[in-house]
Amino acid sequence: MGTSGDMKLAYYPAPVSKMAMWRDLAAAAGVPARSAGYMFGLPFATAADREIAEARITVTGPERERRVQRTAQRVHRARLMCEAALRRGVTHLGMWNGQGGHRRTLVMVAQRLGLKTLFAELAPIAGHVTLDPSGVNAAGMLPQDPAYYRAWAAAHSESGAVEQWRERLVARSGVKRENQGDAGPGPFLFVPLQVRGDTQIGMHGGWIRSVPAFIDEIAKAAQHLPLGWRVVFREHPSDRTGNAEQLARLVGPRIAVDNTTDIFELVRRSEGVVTINSSVGMQALLFAKPVLVLGRANYAVPGVAATAPGPDELTQAFATARDWSIDLPLAEAFLRFLAEEYYVPWPLSPANRERVGAQVRNRLAGRLTEWTPP
Repeated sequence: MGTSGDMKLAYYPAPVSKMAMWRDLAAAAGVPARSAGYMFGLPFATAADREIAEARITVTGPERERRVQRTAQRVHRARLMCEAALRRGVTHLGMWNGQGGHRRTLVMVAQRLGLKTLFAELAPIAGHVTLDPSGVNAAGMLPQDPAYYRAWAAAHSESGAVEQWRERLVARSGVKRENQGDAGPGPFLFVPLQVRGDTQIGMHGGWIRSVPAFIDEIAKAAQHLPLGWRVVFREHPSDRTGNAEQLARLVGPRIAVDNTTDIFELVRRSEGVVTINSSVGMQALLFAKPVLVLGRANYAVPGVAATAPGPDELTQAFATARDWSIDLPLAEAFLRFLAEEYYVPWPLSPANRERVGAQVRNRLAGRLTEWTPP
């Protein structure tokens, strides 16, 4: 599949606000594109659909049959959509996020039927989106080999894109919450919380299965921080449920909750950032801060961000927090690759249209870039 003439995209038109994005990106690449249609519930499914559903549902008991029936109906509708797309000569299915619910089912069926995939999601850089043939965030194609980014940086001149990224950082607005002991003076580790039910936790949280579990593990490990250190939590502004009661029980000499200080000011003032796999962890690299990841994240490249794959490793990391470090040249090379190569500008402009077209064609061809490592 070497040219745009070989490719044809059908995009799932949800959210509706991203339909223009799919049309624009495909047009820049010279690739025909149209909506694949919506997934509605259907009251029936074939035996083959049910067989697929039964293999996917692992729960037992009275709940199992209901879930199997619902999943089989989703599989049936997804198969009808994908078969119709294939009859139209479609080669790729475009999907926003695609990691949960009926979208995940649609992706699974598309891949079983031979359709290639292209996933999109908001990027941490304003005015950009993620576009990846494998998935978003930890499911994407970003290499985990530090040598890849060192070699790429050596082969490409500095463009200033990372500095522009720093300048365009904007904290999210959302639910206003009071502090429970703000950051205050003294060394601290910053712990930005994610939204409850975040698919990134469910799919890539590793040993951390929920936000409340994450809070408890951080609180236990905080007791092993060096003398005078503490952790500072911050609730996610988009989480309307919040964790106020749980956090209130934990606040003390080692734990504070600061919901009013600008999030990037907290990153700047911290000695490091601890996260499951939040995009704030990636953004903290822009401030040359050490980052500790408890789940799976596409920025957890050795030397760029450290990992704690279990409670013992987390405790040890907190006990040695004074020794945290970051490989600044490697982190800068990684950030440059993201800003200059990986993330795709959108909305389009005459200045970026050619670049975006090349990026889209590469992703449809299953590669991140035309550059080949030595």
